[in-house]
Amino acid sequence: SEPGDWRGAAGPLGCAGCGGRLEVSSVRDALALGMRKQTKEYYTACLQCDEASCRETSRSLSTHVSRDEAGLPLFPACTVARCRGKMQKTRTDRALHTQLLYYASLFDEAAARAKAVIAGKRRGEEWREPPPLDAADAAALRSLLSTVRTTLEASAFDRVDLAALFAGM
Repeated sequence: SEPGDWRGAAGPLGCAGCGGRLEVSSVRDALALGMRKQTKEYYTACLQCDEASCRETSRSLSTHVSRDEAGLPLFPACTVARCRGKMQKTRTDRALHTQLLYYASLFDEAAARAKAVIAGKRRGEEWREPPPLDAADAAALRSLLSTVRTTLEASAFDRVDLAALFAGM
């Protein structure tokens, strides 16, 4: 087969190993479990001290308010006595958001077609339109993409509240 040829004999929801077709409900369940796992890891992740000499890891916050060189409070303060570091999440909100965007990219047909065009141009290949998806496959991909987008829309990570930002001006 030539580079860029469609190899998915079973369609977009086909198994790469055996060529069999995956059930949409099974993929949706696996997707939901994957998103829940990523979200749970975010909310249950440990905190780690940002001080290079300490690097304490903890699941709890200190009630002690440590102060920096200027006398301003550092919160959340490190749980180790006399450490001036701040506890920070080991799993960031950016990492969670990026993972959810990756899940969305798996089921976005329009984005996949656009990537194929760009990749073909980069390799200097003549553009050939990929075969269209049948109605059932297209509907399945839209349904799975909708599942991910519902979770993404619940997040405010990529939104800026300009009213709050410029409230003091």
